[in-house]
Amino acid sequence: MVVDDHAAVRAGLGALLADEPTLDVVAMAADTGDALRRLRRQGCDVAIVDYNLPDKDGLWLCLRMKTSLWPPRVLVYSAFADDHLAIMGAIAGADGILAKQAGPDELSDAVDAVARGENLLPQPSPVAMGAIAGWLDSDDLPILGMLLNGVPAHEIAPTLGIAEDWMTARRVAMLDRLRERPARRGASSD
Repeated sequence: MVVDDHAAVRAGLGALLADEPTLDVVAMAADTGDALRRLRRQGCDVAIVDYNLPDKDGLWLCLRMKTSLWPPRVLVYSAFADDHLAIMGAIAGADGILAKQAGPDELSDAVDAVARGENLLPQPSPVAMGAIAGWLDSDDLPILGMLLNGVPAHEIAPTLGIAEDWMTARRVAMLDRLRERPARRGASSD
């Protein structure tokens, strides 16, 4: 599934991926609502999700997809593939982050890799980790640490002795708090 609010980008990605013999584009969506409806109706193995969407952002969509009954692998596609987005991507459950500046071969390789179960989240710098840790509540730091170290989200709640719904709510709150921070470089057009 390709999720991007720009019709030309959706069409271009769809055409590019359709040329790959190992990939089938099963759906395209312009916003989070459309993407979730299509996911419920037909499902997909991998979703390429633009970060900047008109109704909610791609990380919100990623977290919703990852908490669905049959979660796809999610590759967040953004013009701002930086440390801040990598950390937020880990919180949302993304399987990878890819810069929109990546070439066609990099995109198809990334889709194939996340489809095979590989993690393509870049390792954030210690400086970024320190800054972000300072922005979060202390109760969120164990969740963040486990997510960044690849612990599956469904294992974190029982490990910490918390309800899974509460942990999902904490992840939403963490994303909300990190969105408020000015660490992003003019992230208005993506």
